[in-house]
Amino acid sequence: MEKSPFSISEQELIHRIQQGDKIAFAELYRVYFPLLCEFAHRFTSNRAICEELVQDVFFTIWEKKEQWAPTIQARSYLYKAVKNRALDHLKHQDVERKYLGIYRDKQDLYNPPQQMEDALSQKEENAEAQKLIALVHRTIQELPERRKTIFLLSREDGLTYQEIAEVLDISVKTVENQMGQALVFFKKRLSKYLSLLLILVPIIN
Repeated sequence: MEKSPFSISEQELIHRIQQGDKIAFAELYRVYFPLLCEFAHRFTSNRAICEELVQDVFFTIWEKKEQWAPTIQARSYLYKAVKNRALDHLKHQDVERKYLGIYRDKQDLYNPPQQMEDALSQKEENAEAQKLIALVHRTIQELPERRKTIFLLSREDGLTYQEIAEVLDISVKTVENQMGQALVFFKKRLSKYLSLLLILVPIIN
């Protein structure tokens, strides 16, 4: 069972928030605010807007705390709420882009997860390692849009397949299929770098 990021159970945290417990609400905010801001950044490169969207989600939860009773895990609920808020924001700006196409034309879409950076920093910084990093970036960009979205939610945001399915309103089977195809694609593209590939096991395997 996945360890709760909270000091108490999630059910107890939600119950306390419903009762108006500001400390419980602050803990929910502390755990998820920075992660959700990074997620919102995939929709808009404006950091101020990202923070505003996420703060709006938390404000709504607190404003309607007595009625807040998510039917899915809190993390899934928050990611889905931010996604919907971001899409509404894009619509208000008359930006005619679908969710699975919003990553296009973003030059700074993906920053390697911290575990990858830490692992690579322990190795000698040589041309081969740099070449592999660049290849990882390009490979991610070459994934079909839906597959890329699912891959990033899993490997960068750490969501489970069930949570990804809930956030994107698709089946868990679809998530499994798309992740499987993404990993096969990664392994084919990185097959020439088996010596360095071990560094990336937490990311692509």
